[in-house]
Amino acid sequence: REMIDKARKIIKKKKIKNIEYRLGEIEHLPLANNSVDCVISNCVINLSPEKEKVYKDILRVLKPGSGRIAISDVVKFLPDDLPQHLKTDQALACWVTGALSAQETKTMLEDIGFVNINMDIKRESASYIKDWLPGSNAEDYVVSANISAFKPFPIMESTSQKQPRQIERLNFKIQPVTTNASSKDSCCKVQKNGEKNNKW
Repeated sequence: REMIDKARKIIKKKKIKNIEYRLGEIEHLPLANNSVDCVISNCVINLSPEKEKVYKDILRVLKPGSGRIAISDVVKFLPDDLPQHLKTDQALACWVTGALSAQETKTMLEDIGFVNINMDIKRESASYIKDWLPGSNAEDYVVSANISAFKPFPIMESTSQKQPRQIERLNFKIQPVTTNASSKDSCCKVQKNGEKNNKW
């Protein structure tokens, strides 16, 4: 809360009008449906124990067709379990313990509904990951990745699949009606099939 308050004071002091800070949970974003152009995250989703909820809520708030994610996070090289020494609280705080594999992350995004998913693995990240937990060889198990994906347009029902409207077909027949007047005063009446012919 203190960070939000401080950030709000800064933008107020600098008279910045196009920035807004909101306090919320990553699994329940305080944003309206279909309202966001891009969600940016840097090594945060990795720390959530409910990553699927996080990505589902991100998909909810993105604009259909153009809304996208630009995420930098830590992923495992393989879906195999981590060794015990990388399951500590300290390893969790260093973005190691909570990591999914790159393939697990991609599959989850596909199942949730994202499209055009790209996982850019940063092999060079080993040079600084080794400093997170010195001596743990964490760089042999996890790697940094840039993740991008889009929210698709909603699937519209094809017109060819729509059922045709059922229109009642009515058959009419025209019968001349002759009165006692001259032929020029003759007229017609319309009788719907199945109806009793009423006298005029």
